Amino acid sequence: MSMKLLIDADGCLSAEGVAITPICKGWSQNKKYRIETAQGERFLLRVAEKAQRRQMKADFAGLNPVAKLGEAAQQPVAFGRSGKWVYSVLTWVDGEDLTSVLPTLAQDEQYAVGLQAGALLKQIHAVVPVKRPKDYVAMFRQNISKSIERYVPIGMSPEDSRIIIDYLIANKRALGSRPRTFLHGDYNTGNLILMPDGTLGAIDFLAYFGDPWQELCAISVGEEATPHYQTGLVNSYFDGKPPAEFFEAMAYQSTFDALTRVSPDDSPEVFEIGCKHIKNIFRWFDRFQNTIPTWYLQDWSTT
Repeated sequence: MSMKLLIDADGCLSAEGVAITPICKGWSQNKKYRIETAQGERFLLRVAEKAQRRQMKADFAGLNPVAKLGEAAQQPVAFGRSGKWVYSVLTWVDGEDLTSVLPTLAQDEQYAVGLQAGALLKQIHAVVPVKRPKDYVAMFRQNISKSIERYVPIGMSPEDSRIIIDYLIANKRALGSRPRTFLHGDYNTGNLILMPDGTLGAIDFLAYFGDPWQELCAISVGEEATPHYQTGLVNSYFDGKPPAEFFEAMAYQSTFDALTRVSPDDSPEVFEIGCKHIKNIFRWFDRFQNTIPTWYLQDWSTT
């Protein structure tokens, strides 16, 4: 990519000989643009204030392993600075996100896309050698204890809130201790693109190391699960039905993640979505009476 980018005092972009389209999707506070050159090349541009330079640069460098995934993943292209702003340029993955696509598909098509998503996730986890567990499980357990101490019942009855707290205290063993892998970091349907050729691409990598099973819990905050898609994803990842300990870990990690996402300091919109997410998880796992979520279709392939 060769072009001169100019960013004004308000973070608005201009450049000669390119088409610029602002992007308003997503939760990030950074400004985002799709840019298309006269030669038809398309890129994603992220713009942030200079104070975020160190973090943005580290995030950009963290994407290096993604190059091994080729066109199935958004690739890092360039990192730079313009006035009081810093920016990163990534390749553009053409297509529609699965959040939009899945409701239009038949159940068997949703399952087939889920199979693709599980296969792609395994590729992502394999781009660099796995790392030993180290102490991340112990650190995670400490964070759980701190979060429980800070927890204020939000959007739940006192009885249900007590069930959540008691469950998290009593079931830390469900975390297990797996080798860490390279993670996408936010593997939900909004970040998976069905490309024109029918294959999947992944965008918006957070790119860090952690428990690979954590990625299989990534249902968009506040959204309902799509059973056939989600079942296909899990089955594909495990080359068949997953082990029982996976569902135990999923129930635990999903619950803890939901708890940490909700804060009275959030905007009313974000607060409401976070509360809805906790209620969804509570319902999927039948108030923790069943570790297999209600959306997992155990017998679907035989119906």
